[in-house]
Amino acid sequence: MQGVTRNPLADSGLLGINAGASLAMALSFAFWPKASGFSVFLVSLAGSFAVTLLVFGFLQFSKMGMNPLQLILAGVAISSFFTAISQALTQFFNLQQDLAFWFVGGAANITWKQLTVLFPVYVLAVLVSFSLGKAISLISLSETHALALGGHPKRTRLIVFCLVAVLAAIAVSLVGPVSFIGLLVPPIVRGMVGTDYRYVLPVSFLVGGGLVMLADFAARMINPPFETPFGLVIAFDWRSVFTDTSKEGTTVKRIYWTLYFLLFLLIVLSVGSLMIGTPFIYLDQLFDTFIGKGSSSLALIVGEFRVPRLLISLLAGACLGVSGYVLQGVTRNELADSSILGINAGAGFLVMLYLGFFSQYSLPFLLLVVAFIGGILAACCVYLAAYDRNGFLGMNRILLSGIAVNAGLSALTLLCTIQLSKENYGFVNAWLAGSIWGASWSYVWALLPWAIILIPLGGFYAQRIGLLSFGQERAQGLGLNVAKSQKILLLLAVALASGSVAVTGSLSFVGLLAPHAAKLVVRKENHWTFILSSLFGSVFVLSADIVARVILPSGEIPTGILIAFFGAPYFLYVLFIRQKHVLSG
Repeated sequence: MQGVTRNPLADSGLLGINAGASLAMALSFAFWPKASGFSVFLVSLAGSFAVTLLVFGFLQFSKMGMNPLQLILAGVAISSFFTAISQALTQFFNLQQDLAFWFVGGAANITWKQLTVLFPVYVLAVLVSFSLGKAISLISLSETHALALGGHPKRTRLIVFCLVAVLAAIAVSLVGPVSFIGLLVPPIVRGMVGTDYRYVLPVSFLVGGGLVMLADFAARMINPPFETPFGLVIAFDWRSVFTDTSKEGTTVKRIYWTLYFLLFLLIVLSVGSLMIGTPFIYLDQLFDTFIGKGSSSLALIVGEFRVPRLLISLLAGACLGVSGYVLQGVTRNELADSSILGINAGAGFLVMLYLGFFSQYSLPFLLLVVAFIGGILAACCVYLAAYDRNGFLGMNRILLSGIAVNAGLSALTLLCTIQLSKENYGFVNAWLAGSIWGASWSYVWALLPWAIILIPLGGFYAQRIGLLSFGQERAQGLGLNVAKSQKILLLLAVALASGSVAVTGSLSFVGLLAPHAAKLVVRKENHWTFILSSLFGSVFVLSADIVARVILPSGEIPTGILIAFFGAPYFLYVLFIRQKHVLSG
């Protein structure tokens, strides 16, 4: 919709299409209460088509064309009109309770029968929309460019409007008129993959689905066992993030909104982490536990197991996010990460030896020291292999050296695990996969000062990354001691990654994903990138830990496996698409 109208505010909710479908649904509830799932969809589709024709027909007859302002104003007016009629119908036919939950957007009443009927239509509409990516890209440039390059703007718009009506009708008939998803997702996706709609459309499909899942998850935690409509969670005014015409203003707003969103997300995920598990703890029980009115068993579970696990996830994620940011800045390589450069493998190897053969002397802080030594040894091997004759780091060679060191240490680790006893083998194997096993206060007190000291220290020295981004020769010409700065920053990155590995095991790709997410928001190296990298790291680790517990309620999938499931494809994406020449001479 935003592509064919060239309007960043275009959304099925703002243009009144959802309101038209909602009115049709209200009429169906009033006059055809026993309608089948497919009949309800057809009614909703009729309402969507009616509003689509009304909005764009009005603009065409008034000869306003696709003027962005007029388009939004016409949509808002029509949306308000149809919403008022829908509310009048609910009052007149006494449908308040039947429609109240549905009107604000909720998925509680969806059945398999509905999904079975609508899924083929949905798949067909999505595939057709994907095939229009090139045509929409041409229209998004301008009408003249589209015609000159062989496009058919009018035909493409007609098909797109029909697809929008169909998809809006499906969504409204299932979950109600959920607004702002179509407004929020496209700007985020365009920031990730650019303006080519051949990539924007499929990525929007994934990001939109993930956002709705997150909103639904948050809505179910607000007032369990009852369910809050997730449309209320989504219905924030995101428009101000994208309406500032100045580039600087847009960037600043995007940073602050991202910061607020991440902090809010961390709060929601933290509460969810405390609630999810065996047994499941409801929100009122959790509140009573914290104020000292809960049962002794719940107090034990929350205080001794879930709170330490939550803190470990937050601290480890922040450490890995900052470590990845520092490594990518020092090496000037977008693919740099402690797991890829062999640092995690080195720390893990020594920790495995320590846990496997000297577990009777296992002290949490000593474990961090052992991991740090292993990480330093691995980093030294990588550093020496990538060092060139001029005293600088070879940017391409450091990645290849890290992969080689990682492979060698992984082989040594595997060889040593064979010699472990049966009692220690299962424990060490789970730890190597990246399990948040150190869920006790002793490990929290070991990692907390480690993170409190090193993260601010990394933030102080990370200011030098801005100079290193100009190139090592130029940075040296500006008065920076390049070799010393690189050593200090690498030492901090190794220490942060090793501390996390000592407690959580090898969590791969967190240090890759977190800085990339931060750079999508900030677009350049500065203190905001550093801060957002730490927050994104905490969000990724905590989210993966929660999902790992939800997928296997009777057991637990190691968190590292779940992160690698998403991180590995992204690594390949960066390697082969975004950085086609990253390994070229």
